[in-house]
Amino acid sequence: MEVDQMILDFLEQGPKTKKQILDFMQMNGVKKEKVMSTLSTLREANKVRRYYETGAIHYALVSEQKEPEFKEPEVSEEVQEVQKKEEKPTISVNKLSTAKYILAFVVAVLVLLLVMLFVK
Repeated sequence: MEVDQMILDFLEQGPKTKKQILDFMQMNGVKKEKVMSTLSTLREANKVRRYYETGAIHYALVSEQKEPEFKEPEVSEEVQEVQKKEEKPTISVNKLSTAKYILAFVVAVLVLLLVMLFVK
């Protein structure tokens, strides 16, 4: 049996620490260097993942299951109509500050015109 298949079969029992894998493989007559290079190859092939937990490096099989896609909850037409009615138009802060400056300018011009009228 090949080294990579032996490691994969051993990891099918669940996640194992690096030490557990090395001990198991050395009992089967495989050298540490060969085990480490095989683990590296399996990680590159995305068959095994490595993570750090409780003070030790662990290895586990990469799950073949993909995460379920998020689906928007279905909303009835009545609820959609109510939501559309409740939506209020909003003006951004930038537009409000611009409107304030325009209003201030118009007021200043009107005051200037009034002052000019009374000065004559």
